[in-house]
Formats: sequence, structure tokens, C-alpha cells
Amino acid sequence: MNEQVLLIMDDDSNLLLLLHEYFTKIFKKKNVNFKIICAEKGETLLNKLNDEMKFFSFNEKIIALLDLTIVNGMGGIETAKNLQRINKNIEIYGMTGDESYLNDKNVKLIFKKLFLKPLFFYEIEKIIIKNEIH
Repeated sequence: MNEQVLLIMDDDSNLLLLLHEYFTKIFKKKNVNFKIICAEKGETLLNKLNDEMKFFSFNEKIIALLDLTIVNGMGGIETAKNLQRINKNIEIYGMTGDESYLNDKNVKLIFKKLFLKPLFFYEIEKIIIKNEIH
């Protein structure tokens, strides 16, 4: 059974919980086979992914939604680079409250798309569902 994985990282625990609940409902409604892995910083996300990789193959679709700026931990840019080392096929999206990242050419090379906070969940949903989570 192919299970698809959505990684979500944000140091705002309330937003992290909201995103987890939102996508849980969306995937259930669309009858999607999924695994959501959440963490408040990059180190934790990478450790959780490493633990989970024992249970799925590299053929699985993996999408990451990462906050670029994390207080007291590895942020989205460094986490994205680590994820790309694990699997070059991971689709990585960023979230930020800092508009200056939107024009940063180096950031644009790492992330498929950046979402500006405050987030519109439906905008994120459209992109994730479109990108073959089905």
C-alpha cells in the first residue's frame, strides 16, 4: 500500500495543531491514504522522519510544509536542505511571515512555493492536493 507523507513544521504549536487537524479532515474527506508528521523544529522533524522511514519506501510521495524561521531550533531553510539530502524527490513548500523571503533567489531555489502568513489553508490545500496526494 502506497502511503503518502505530509511533513509539517512550525514553532507556533497552535498553528501546527490547526494545520494537522485541517489536513486530517481534508484527507479523510477525500479518502486519501496519508501520514502526517508534525514538529516544532527541524531537528525533531528530521528525527521523526528517520524513525518513520523504517515503515515506508522511497517510492512514497513526500511533501513538506516548513516554517522558514524557527526560534531555538533548525529553521525551514536548513531543514529543507537536509530533506533534499534524504530524498531529492521531496516537494518542499515554505511558510513565512517575512515578506523579504518572497524575493530571495536562494530561497526560491529551495522551495517550490512560499506561503505568506497569515496562511490561507485552502490555498495550501489546492497545491498539496494538486501535487498528487490522492
